[in-house]
Parts: sequence; C-alpha cells; structure tokens
Amino acid sequence: MARIPVNAAHNSFQRFLRLYGENDVNAIFITIIPTCLVCYIRIVITAYTFVNPFLRKFLDCMINTWFILENHYIIVNVGFILKPEWRLVMELELDTTTHSLPVYEALASSVRLSILQLLSTRQMNVRELAEALSLSSAIMTMHVKKLEKARLITTQMAPGKGGVQKICTLSAKKIEIILPTSPGLHRKAHQTEVSVGHYTDFDLLPSCGIATVEHTIGEYNEPRYFWYPERVQAKMLWFSRGYIEYKAPNFLLGSQNPEELEITFELSTVLPFHAGNEPAGVVFSFNNIELGKWSGQKYQGTSRGIYTPVWWSDPLSQCGLLKTLRINRNGTYMDGKRISDVTLDVIPIRDKQWTFRIAVPEQNGSSTGITLFGRGFGNHQQDLLFNLYYTEQEV
Repeated sequence: MARIPVNAAHNSFQRFLRLYGENDVNAIFITIIPTCLVCYIRIVITAYTFVNPFLRKFLDCMINTWFILENHYIIVNVGFILKPEWRLVMELELDTTTHSLPVYEALASSVRLSILQLLSTRQMNVRELAEALSLSSAIMTMHVKKLEKARLITTQMAPGKGGVQKICTLSAKKIEIILPTSPGLHRKAHQTEVSVGHYTDFDLLPSCGIATVEHTIGEYNEPRYFWYPERVQAKMLWFSRGYIEYKAPNFLLGSQNPEELEITFELSTVLPFHAGNEPAGVVFSFNNIELGKWSGQKYQGTSRGIYTPVWWSDPLSQCGLLKTLRINRNGTYMDGKRISDVTLDVIPIRDKQWTFRIAVPEQNGSSTGITLFGRGFGNHQQDLLFNLYYTEQEV
C-alpha cells in the first residue's frame, strides 16, 4: 500500500477552511475528528489488508471518510455522508478587472474546454484525462493547474492501483460576466431589502418550517412557531398551503415619477423532505391587488447551496431560483414572461407602505408548496429586494 504524506491532512484541512470559512465552528469540528483519526490509522497501520475482516471494514469506512473530506464533501451528524452528486458547486461572478484574468485564460483553450466537458459527466484522474484527449500526462497536468487556479475545478490526491493519483472534479456550475456600463444608463431607484423572517402576517398549513442560519426554530409542521420571537432572525421558511405577507416602506417623493417596481427573491417550489411531487402554483399580490400566478418550476437543488449552512442536510432544499417580478406600465412579468395585465397605474404605488403577499392556494393533486431563501441560505446572498425605479419631474 502506498504511503500518504502526513501533511496531506494539513493541506486538505486548509482547503476545507478556505471553502467554508475559518470561523465556522461546525466545519472545523466535523473536519478535525475524522482527519486526526485517519492520519493516526495511516501512520500506525501500513498493511491493513492483512488484518481481520471487521477491522478492515472499519478502516475502509474511515479512509473513505477521509477522501470525502478531501473532495470537499460535507459530513452531517455522525456517520451520515452526503452522496457525491451533492458536492458543492460554485457560481463565479466575473468582471473586466485583472482579478478575473485567470478564469478568462483558463477558458481560452480548446483543450481545457474539453476537460470541463469530460468532468461534467464524472470525476477523472490526470491520466484518464490525458488518454481521453491524446495528450501526455505532463501537458495535462499543466492544463489542470490552470483550471484549478481559476477555481473551475478542484483536485485531491487519492490512492490508485499504481500509487497516488490526482482526482479532478468540476467545481464551477455557472459563470456570470458583469460588463461596465455607462453611468448614464443607470436608473435611479429606491431600494429596500426585507428579511425573510420579517413577515407581518401569515396563514399557512403544514408541511411548514422556519430556520435561522444556525438552527431550525421550534418544531417542523407547527405554524405557531412562525410567531416565535426568534423568527425575525429567520433566513429560510417553507409551507405547503396558505400565504406569507411582507410590508415595505415607500420612499418615493412627490417630485418623482415611478417607472417600474422590481421585486427579487430566491424561491423553490420544492419543499424540504418532499420529493417527487408536482410544483405548486404561486400567486403574488401587491397592496391587495393580485399581480398574477406563476405555475412554478420543478427545481431540485441537489447541488449544495453556496451559502447554505453545513448543518442543513436536506438535499431537496439546498437552494432555489432567483426570481424577478416586475410591474411597469405594460403589465406584470416574471423573469421577463408576462403573467398578467396589471400595470403600475393599477396598483397604488404611491402608498407610503406596501404589502407584498406570496400565496400557495388550495389545488388539486399532490403538488408541493414553496421554500423561500434569504441571506445565509441558497445561492444568492439576499433577502426580498424591492427596487422602485423612477425619474425626476421636470421643473
């Protein structure tokens, strides 16, 4: 059996901390224990294939745990390991500064694009990639280093038939490029962000629940906990039927003309711990006027949410989709698709206080409800964001 350098534990631990944050006590706790145990086993036992079957099975389990940690998987509770398809994947945001150059350089190669294509199907080691693209291992290693520097892939060492091998895993899920715009193109807006837990009214049915970034609040499927004082800290909630209502202040001045109201939020029409049902229809209302209905989207966030805490283990509710609801003088739109004829002139947009409701009405069939994500959960670091775009009246 090939020996693994002891400092491999330190290197992997440092990668884990960079990924999840040096102040994350949970991440440190779940990493340090299996790391120390496995390092001890590797130092003391060099020929575990000769020990009795029970001890061999135990060692296999611990060594598998070690490689899962090296591969940036998450361990939750004791002995429960997330499946490989739930690995963390990132969404990269690029701009035109030099900080983004490593990514642009990594993508400026047909070979490296082919590597990303291969890794989208499964993990592969350097030798397998070199054979698939008819290149030498030395050349492939150079390409792998560029992709790793750009954070498009991650690598880790693992034992192989001929010794230690470098396993490559695709880590980037989406790349967004933000180009500079002319200052004249920026629209004036009043922006208000309302926390997911700062709802002002609700009437909902189980399945339901609410959670802060540290823990769930109260018991699952008990709506009374939605009035628990700690709920103002909530950053994730879900329910199958009913509504949740938010209020936001309106800072529009009398000398300003409203042009468009934009509301963005991260939403999933899949409930935690409920797989396989049809997505629920969602109805949106503003100041007691129904804006329209969105039919939902069956999106299962099996990739780990970028900001989702490590303790939240349910694979079905790791993240949602960033939805944008716009009301202007032509109608109401969800992600650019018209959902109703309700215009900005119909809703009382100049009211000093707005009321925004998200509802899941009673429906036939076995449809699910909704899950709403805020800061600290999902893939987008925001709560409910209200933008009222306006122009100044000419004097």
